[in-house]
Formats: sequence, structure tokens, C-alpha cells
Amino acid sequence: MMETDWGVAAAAEDPLIDLPWLDSATGIRFQDLRFGKEEQLARIKALSEVAGAPALATALLQLNDVNGVLATSKCDRWTMDETELAELALVLDATVEQHGCASYIDVLLTHPLPMADFLLHEEWARTTAIRCAALAHPAARLDLVIRPARMHGAWGYGLSMYIYAAASEQQQAATAWADALEDCIPILRAAAEGTMAAPEAVSPR
Repeated sequence: MMETDWGVAAAAEDPLIDLPWLDSATGIRFQDLRFGKEEQLARIKALSEVAGAPALATALLQLNDVNGVLATSKCDRWTMDETELAELALVLDATVEQHGCASYIDVLLTHPLPMADFLLHEEWARTTAIRCAALAHPAARLDLVIRPARMHGAWGYGLSMYIYAAASEQQQAATAWADALEDCIPILRAAAEGTMAAPEAVSPR
């Protein structure tokens, strides 16, 4: 079984999911990935975050289907430090491992009406967490966080999807992380599409 959780981070000091965005200090900016296959692959391949991480590249490809209901704003991948490893071991009720891999992806619903619906996001996060809990990834954890979001000036909500995995060897941790990400992404997508299928999700209330 996989450890999963979901929650809300909507305090004034919590991060906002923004699309598009620009880091004025570095010049790094939002990269739109919702293009036809050839252009989409080229843009994903150019992202520094996916270097050496084909699982993250595949996740971005699936979440930015030009005909789909989702888009990504930001992502990152990192090696877990000692504090993060200890926290993961506590959550998993397991031995503290020496190595760990982690990632996050900020995901938005592309339709402005469901994007603005907080209860819809609660259902999306809850459904994804419940379904992913049945996955056979005992060394990994999924954490979904509902955050305020702004997309092209329209306000609403989005999800930050975190995947953590640890093992005694770095390559084992990387593999556990990649496998967990690969299995969680289709569930996240299906839960979003199922929520969007409800007539009230795209109709004024």
C-alpha cells in the first residue's frame, strides 16, 4: 500500500500557483507545454528539471495533453535531505533510509469555472489520494495540497502534487520515486476528468 494524504494551504504566507509566471531575479519564466506532440516534446526536453528524469518528462507530457483538462505551472525534483528522510520514515512507520528522491508538480484545471470551485478540488484531491493508496509502493508517499491559484488573471485553486520515496541506495530511491510517479499520474488525470464530467462542474450555479 502507498501512503497518501491531502490537505489545504491557503494562508496568506502560503505559495500561490500562478500561470504564467516570471522570476525577475533569474529571468526564468513559465513554459507553456500544451502544444502538439512534436513541439511539446521539444519544450519538455529543454526543461532542466527533467534532465536524467524520464518519469518526470512523461508526467508533464501526460498532464499537458492539448485536448485534456489539465495544465502544469511549475515542477521540480530534488534529493531529500536528512530532515526530509526522517519525516518520511515517521510517516511510513519505517526505518530512516540513507537516500531519497522527491518532486512536485503544480497542476491546474484549464476551465475557469471548475478552477474556481473549491469543493471540486477537495473531491479531486480526496479521490486521487484514496485511489493511489491502493498502489503497491510502500517506500513512497503522495501528498496533494490544494492552493489558491491564478491563471491568466482568473482566480481559483490548483493542486501541488508531491511524491517522496526513500531507499538504502540512491538508485533504488530514484526507481521507487519514478515508479510511484508513473502510477499516480494516470489516477490524478482520471480523477480530474471524472470530476469535470459532472454537469455542475462546467455550468454556473
